[in-house]
Amino acid sequence: MDTSQDIQHDLSSFTAHALSLKRIYEGVAPGDLVLLDEPGTGTDPQQGAAIAVSCIDAFRKKGAIVVVTSHSDLVKLYGLSTDGAENAATAFDDTGLKPLYRLQYGVIGQSRAFDILRSIDFPSEILREAEGIASREGSSALARAMEDISSTSSLKEQARRDAEQAARLREQAQEIFQEMQREKVSVSLRYQRLMEQVEELARRPQPRQKIESVRSSDEARELEAVLEDVEPARVLEVQPGSSVTLKGSGARGRVMDISRDQAEVLMGHKRLKVRLDQIETVESEDRGTSERVRVRSEAASGYVFPVKVVGMRVDEALPIIEKALDQALLSGQRRIEIIHGAGTGRLKSAIREYLKGLDVVKSFSDSPMEEGGGNKTIVMFEAG
Repeated sequence: MDTSQDIQHDLSSFTAHALSLKRIYEGVAPGDLVLLDEPGTGTDPQQGAAIAVSCIDAFRKKGAIVVVTSHSDLVKLYGLSTDGAENAATAFDDTGLKPLYRLQYGVIGQSRAFDILRSIDFPSEILREAEGIASREGSSALARAMEDISSTSSLKEQARRDAEQAARLREQAQEIFQEMQREKVSVSLRYQRLMEQVEELARRPQPRQKIESVRSSDEARELEAVLEDVEPARVLEVQPGSSVTLKGSGARGRVMDISRDQAEVLMGHKRLKVRLDQIETVESEDRGTSERVRVRSEAASGYVFPVKVVGMRVDEALPIIEKALDQALLSGQRRIEIIHGAGTGRLKSAIREYLKGLDVVKSFSDSPMEEGGGNKTIVMFEAG
């Protein structure tokens, strides 16, 4: 029995339905909310769907907000193809055939009539006949077009979400990069302040208290604090057996042992103790399963001539001296000469303070007077 029929006025269900749509159209105003449940029913499905779409569009043109529930493919197509309209479907548990009471926007709802009938033990012979009729009839051109549009819409939505995620990741990467840049600048400034204090100490002999004040300064403490909570070797991915190169020289070797901030590296037939920041890991050259350690030294085979750093600042001279010492050691030299000049004596003092901290240095002294005296330092290496 169709409960939408109006017996008192002798109206069919479709006529009563149409009069309701007419009254809504005549009375609707901008900003009104119109709720329609299965508009266009009670007559030929195609004609009813066309009437439903026309009414929805007319209500929207008069400024109303329209919410429609419908199984009509034409109404769904209207939602897909019209600006300002959007399809939505109730989320559905396919396994339990139960609604999840949650709307999914941008999704076209699918009718599950046969599945629902099967779940309530609907007469199987009727169900089989209905499925056979539906199968023979096949999907309409409109349904296929709607499927294509829905698929395109889903792909566009996915592309939009991917683009938004990529934009967020780019923004996060930019923030991380900027933070790293700020940290680099901050560390550089702290290092610069520390070097100024070191140069001041090197300028002339200082009381022990002055040296300790530099060591306990905020800049020194900040740099030392970086190493307190981390293992430098783990962060730099250096471990016994790692293949490494000596920065600035191209010499290649194998890490034999590691302390907190130093590594013992076998280069050729020599074992060198170097700071972890002086080496970097490279891909191993080992082949097969052989356990034999193969190390190739790319160090220059020629003699390293005297290093001239006259007129340079301490922070300019020390990296040059460091590289020259490495090359001299790898080429098998027992000594090297450093020409620093006299000047204020600050550069000479800083160089000698640096040499004191190197395990490979056996001794250093002024050159003979006829070769420059105190303007040049002779460095002797430990026997390899």
